[in-house]
Amino acid sequence: MALRGHIFRITNALESFLPVVLGDDAPPGGFSPWPNAIVMATYVLDFETTPDNSFPMTIWESASTTAADGSFLLDDLPVALESLASPPDTELKVALSVNAMVASAKGRPVSGVPLYRSSLVGLGRARTKELDIWLFPDVLGETDGVTAGAVSGFVGGAGLPGNTTIQSGPTGLGFTGSEGPVSVSFSISIAPDLTTNRQTLLDINLQSWNIRVGSSTDIGETAGDVLNGIKKGMAGAEASMNATILKKMQALVTAETAAPQIGVVAPALVDKFVTEELSITFMAVAFPNNHSWNIRDDRDTTIVFFGDPCIGFGPSLARRELVLANSARSVVTPSGT
Repeated sequence: MALRGHIFRITNALESFLPVVLGDDAPPGGFSPWPNAIVMATYVLDFETTPDNSFPMTIWESASTTAADGSFLLDDLPVALESLASPPDTELKVALSVNAMVASAKGRPVSGVPLYRSSLVGLGRARTKELDIWLFPDVLGETDGVTAGAVSGFVGGAGLPGNTTIQSGPTGLGFTGSEGPVSVSFSISIAPDLTTNRQTLLDINLQSWNIRVGSSTDIGETAGDVLNGIKKGMAGAEASMNATILKKMQALVTAETAAPQIGVVAPALVDKFVTEELSITFMAVAFPNNHSWNIRDDRDTTIVFFGDPCIGFGPSLARRELVLANSARSVVTPSGT
């Protein structure tokens, strides 16, 4: 059975988000069809190695362009590939992604902008309902970006020399420092994460490096050891950065769903909605300023990078408890079948 659904663009955040946060399966209004968006289905064969671990292998991809009413229809998985699954050890799953032409911060249209990514879901379940997706491309602007001081906080536990200088530029961040016989110089890029792991919003990628060490017999480590330490440190910085940005997104959704008639939705409910049901996909990352600072300067307020997120949600199978921050009452509402 082919996968089908619609892509909608949210035009009124409060009208669209609030009912869904409170438990409805779909918003009643505040959106319009999004034509000419590209919907991609990635089919995987998921090998369960242990009850808590699996290995997904991509076996097929299908793409569709949305019609004037926002509808899409994706080619079904070929029968020969569907027969590869042998439950319970292997399961067929699918993930959806969406990209489209979106106006940049300067007003110029940019094509192929990533807007949405789903988690992996069972193919059988995905076939049971229309896969309608609502998207809200939000333009935050430079003032909502990440400061130099915040970057210092992200990399503070990376084990870099205390005299390290960080330099921001058009393509990313550079680091230069030395300690004893070891000197390091490397650069990183920061880009939107487009995987099905929706808790990761941005990726840190090591672009280049130059490491010099004295004799390994003098310091007990080689250039390779130092490089591995940098990679480990950047992985920790990436986790810290994503946790911080996720909290900012939770605050943004809280602000978007505040309504006089009900008050502010309880943070726990918003947090659950953001972490379990939303797709937050950054459309791009920009580095607006050439700036340098010491790694220990965690109070530098210069904006060194920012990005505009697209917040999206699709059909949910969860049940969530509604708790209002200004009310003692709570109800349980279904948000899917």
